[in-house]
This record gives sequence, structure tokens and C-alpha cells, in this order.
Amino acid sequence: MKKILKIWWVLLLTVLTFTGCSIQASSEKSTFKSDIPYEIYFQGFIASKMQKEVPTGKILLFTNQKDWTNFFTKYVWQGQQTASMFREIDWKKEDLIYFAITGAKGWYVGDHGGFLGYSIKEHFLDMKWKNVPQRKETLAVDNLGDESIILTYHLWTIVKKKDMPKGIKWSK
Repeated sequence: MKKILKIWWVLLLTVLTFTGCSIQASSEKSTFKSDIPYEIYFQGFIASKMQKEVPTGKILLFTNQKDWTNFFTKYVWQGQQTASMFREIDWKKEDLIYFAITGAKGWYVGDHGGFLGYSIKEHFLDMKWKNVPQRKETLAVDNLGDESIILTYHLWTIVKKKDMPKGIKWSK
């Protein structure tokens, strides 16, 4: 009888441990509702020559194909080539929100990405991220010759023009 009780307790603790972890991991995602519905167009890392100054640390909005083409041709051609394999942007109905940050830290995209969505406060657009503990992961790149490179994390989302609030500000 004692053996059966021990087995029952072990099973119960195991089930509670695993279900508790999954509930905790998904609770932040389920409690935050983005103020702007979005679809991820590209999320990942891009390696660029160090001399190329890829715009980072701010949100940019592209509302037409011409401006986006000029931008990605100059800065992020390889990301656009990858993203467009899976989806095209309907520029009559959709806009693209661009964000990039310097560095290669796995927790940016861990658990299928830490991005929760957008919030708008006092006409300013802000990006909300999952509170993911930083891990000690490193990306090592072998010697690539004389060229120095920089790694940037990119998140590009597609939003419907009709869902974009008027008078929104992109940086404080």
C-alpha cells in the first residue's frame, strides 16, 4: 500500500510540475492582446558587413513597395529574399513594420520568439516582449577573411492598413 501511495505521489507531482510549467510559459502570451493585429513576415538574424549601417533600435513603418524596395535593397536584401519565398505583401491593403536590434542572442527568438505584440499609449507605438530569462548562448562565427560582420536580429510584421491608428508616433 505504501508503494502504491509513493507511486501515486510521484505521478501527481510529475503531472503538476509539467502542467504548471506549460501554463506559466503560455500565460503571458495569453494575457497580452496586441493593440494592432499583425502577422510575422520575417524573424531572425541577418549577417551584414560591418561597414553597412543597418538601422537598428527603432521602429520603421513602410506603407508602399517603392520605399520598402529601396530600403531592403540597401540594407537587408537577404532577409527580404527569404521572407518573400513564403508570402508577398499586398501594399494596397497592408503595411510593414520593421524593427532590428544589434546582437545575436538566442533568447530573442527562443520559444518561437519573445515578441508578444504592439501596445499604443499616448499615441506612441511600443513593442511588447515576453519576459524570457537570458540564457548563456553564444553564436560563434569562424574567420570570414578580411571582412568584419555584424549580426542583427530582425522582426518584420505585416499589419492591415485599416488596423493602423491615425496619428501614431514611432519614437519618443
